[in-house]
Amino acid sequence: MSGFDYSQLSSFAKDTLKLAENVYPKESRKFLKKQAQKVAEKLQTNVNATTKKKTGRLSRAATPGKPYIFKGGDEMALSIRGYLKNRPKTEPENSAPHAHLLDYGHNIVPRGKKGKNNTTGGPILGKVKGREFVKKTQDEFESEFISECELFAGDIFYKDYIDKNYPDLK
Repeated sequence: MSGFDYSQLSSFAKDTLKLAENVYPKESRKFLKKQAQKVAEKLQTNVNATTKKKTGRLSRAATPGKPYIFKGGDEMALSIRGYLKNRPKTEPENSAPHAHLLDYGHNIVPRGKKGKNNTTGGPILGKVKGREFVKKTQDEFESEFISECELFAGDIFYKDYIDKNYPDLK
């Protein structure tokens, strides 16, 4: 997953978000959970708009993940994933094992003979184009997410300023 482009955030907002991760981890996790829920709702809307057959399994499979510490390179960052569940055995009513096929597209192949060792389905007859609802959701949500991050950074900066300069106002 490519993630969001944070280059539009100002250096002040980036520094304040790092402060939020270190000094206010509960608020940061709460903010990320809220944003992940918004992405999941947008993803459900896009899935319903782009699919023909509406059983509801695919849209119900769009869920936010849990916040975790991402260790990439020299830095560590608080992160959260949103994904389409693909667990047919553990949660059959809320899973969509076909989500990647609809999102990215797939080849059309005949099933072939049933048997133990038949792993190929035969010649490729065509290609089904992917609907790319995950990429569409990401593109739609990116600008909203950046503005929400800047608002959150401002709130954290104000809270940190009040906590440091006026401790009796808590």
